[in-house]
Order: sequence, then structure tokens, then C-alpha cells
Amino acid sequence: MPNIPLGDYIYSGNSMYPTFRPGDTLGILPYQGKKIKQGDIVVFFSPTGVKTAHRIVSVSKGFKTQGDNSSKPDPWVLEKSDIIGRVISAKRHNKQFKVYSGFPGRLFSISIKIKNFLRRALSVIFGPLYRRISLPSVFKAALLHALGTKKVIFNRKDGKEVQVMIGSFIIARSSPEKGVFWIRRPFRPLIDMRVFNTEVKP
Repeated sequence: MPNIPLGDYIYSGNSMYPTFRPGDTLGILPYQGKKIKQGDIVVFFSPTGVKTAHRIVSVSKGFKTQGDNSSKPDPWVLEKSDIIGRVISAKRHNKQFKVYSGFPGRLFSISIKIKNFLRRALSVIFGPLYRRISLPSVFKAALLHALGTKKVIFNRKDGKEVQVMIGSFIIARSSPEKGVFWIRRPFRPLIDMRVFNTEVKP
């Protein structure tokens, strides 16, 4: 198993949200003979050749993986030799945090799935009304100004990422990956999508 240094992998995609977000730097530690446990987040090459970070959800004849934000396990079964190492930490905007493995990792994953279920249930109930809310652009701009929002642009290897923030709290962001947008509830009615297309320096 190769000796992969910490901070080797820049995460992309949304299958592990909110555990990881695009642009997070993952610290990877090779197992070096240690036991691979259910609940560990591992980095591996999928059968399609894509470098992936998912959580171990089953340990039997091989290892089944699944993203924390995915509703179903991955369609493959990994062998020990397929796994590069275990994710032990992640760094986001110069802040590093621990990544839980084993039983604590399983509990963390379950809590995310419960939150996702509740979010989807509330979206079905209140979604149609929420999407119909339309505020005048002038009112949106005035309210965002009153909240002290700011726009920050980051240069990434795959393009520019735009974030709308209140203090250090991110309420909206655009990913350089194919122009994907994310807006935190309940701020969606306030965000004018043109904010992502205007080049304003932080």
C-alpha cells in the first residue's frame, strides 16, 4: 500500500456533503496492516478509475462503501488492496478538523442521514410555497446589505469559486465544477443569481 502523505487529496463533488465540501483538503493515512472498520472514510480508486472518498458501510467479503449524502451504497465491493488509506482530517479555509472513524463515524453518518430525511420531508411539505416566494431585486439588495453580506472570490485549480458570506458564515456559493450553485435555506429568495457572474474583488 503506497505511503500517501497527509493532505494528498482535494475533495470534489457532493456525495459526502456535509462531511466534506468541494475544495476541502483531506488528510490521508495509510492503514499499513491495521484493521479497516465500518464507519471509516477511505480513499480509493473506483472500478471506473475515479479517485473517491466514501465511508465503509459494510465489512464482510470485501468492503462496501457509500457517500454520506447518498441514499444507496456504491455498486462495487472493494478489496483491501483497492484502498489507498483512511481519511483522518480535513482542512477547509485554513481550518482543520478531525474526521471520525469506526463507531463514532457510523453515528455521525446516521445523524446526517436523519437530517437529510427530515430536510427532504420538509421540502416536500413546504417546498412549493418556498419556491413561489419572489422578492423585488431592490428589496433583496437592501436586506443583504443590512445583514452585512460580502462577496468573496477564490481562485481554484479548476476555476473560480464565488461565495456570499455573512461574517464567516457562508450563505451561498458557486462551484467551478460545471457552474453548480448552492444557496443555504432560508436565504434562497434573497440571492440574485447574477451575483455569481459579476467579478467583484473580496
